[in-house]
Amino acid sequence: MIFNRVNFYIVAWSIYNLQGGFFPMGMFFAKVICLILLLISFYHFIIVNFEFKLPKYFYGLNVLIGLFSVYGLFALLGLTDNPLPGEFLKNILISLLPIYSFFYFSKKGILSEEHLPVCIIILLAFAVLNYCGKMYSTARLFDVRDYGMTNNAGYLFIPLIAGSAFLYKQKFLQYFIISACLLFSIHSTKRGAILICFVCLIWFLLNDLRGKRMNVKLGIFLFFILLVFGGYIFFEKNMSESYYFQKKMTELNRGESSGRDNLYYTFSNYYLTEATPIQFVFGSGANATLNVSTNYAHNDWLEIAINHGIFGLLVYMFYWTLFGRECFSREYDSKVKLALQIVFIDYFMRTLFSMSYGAMTTSATLVLGYCLAQGEKNEENIQIVQTLQ
Repeated sequence: MIFNRVNFYIVAWSIYNLQGGFFPMGMFFAKVICLILLLISFYHFIIVNFEFKLPKYFYGLNVLIGLFSVYGLFALLGLTDNPLPGEFLKNILISLLPIYSFFYFSKKGILSEEHLPVCIIILLAFAVLNYCGKMYSTARLFDVRDYGMTNNAGYLFIPLIAGSAFLYKQKFLQYFIISACLLFSIHSTKRGAILICFVCLIWFLLNDLRGKRMNVKLGIFLFFILLVFGGYIFFEKNMSESYYFQKKMTELNRGESSGRDNLYYTFSNYYLTEATPIQFVFGSGANATLNVSTNYAHNDWLEIAINHGIFGLLVYMFYWTLFGRECFSREYDSKVKLALQIVFIDYFMRTLFSMSYGAMTTSATLVLGYCLAQGEKNEENIQIVQTLQ
């Protein structure tokens, strides 16, 4: 099980994602790893689309990847003059193609529920490494001992809450991972990560209590009370010891958003008043936001409006509609459904104040690929039960 192909795939992506922490971006070996993994993932993309009966979610995902690929190729061919044309398409493929690989592994029986705990432990270990690497690289550039920092790697832990839904037989490991996710999210000082983590934990609790005996419910509820109490103590400790954490929380109380309000105004004003009719409908091309401002929009809907116009927004709405129907309406197994819903909540909330479609973590794509592969099996089981009745 340790030498399973899925483990090597996860470890390879996790090593690649350590860039910008313990080793700099753009190193030759990282480029080789990325190229090999993208070729493998693209192969799985082709096989999955032609060999398997797919959940409707994949219709939306295929259309979304098609949209981004066309605009990315236009940028690579020089048909648009926006910055970093190659980075746009690369980030999209790195983010979304692994979903097909994990779906393929699951359908072929290479990735099973018994194997998931090993995968989640590997991903947790690399999330911690990534987190420490980002702290180390920032500390080398700035003196953060007295001031502090935000750590974007705090977002890496949230999809692991979804993965922990499959650890119902290993309650200690499940609770350990959930606790680690909360603590790292708080320590990251990323207000978005903290908010999403709390929402996902509440959703996890509400669903985990469902259908349990009273004594089990009391045990689960007691754990979450202790978790919230521990999180509150850790929060207060950060508040008392970190000026930077105090500053971020004070800004939150005042309704300030780390400059995002200015960004949102700049992009929305450009789109509504300066875009030509063609740009309004079809956008200004991949990474056009970097021509409007020195930063990305930090809001998927604004980002897509600038880059892909109304046409892109309709495609994105189509994608999220199918995603929502898949994880809230379809009769998956309860733990599969819970994991899908947590990933949905996590990444939909990110569309509003962070990056979503271009920042899918390996743990999120693992959960999505595995869960979506269970749909047809569950339908077959339901039909068998109905026939017996």
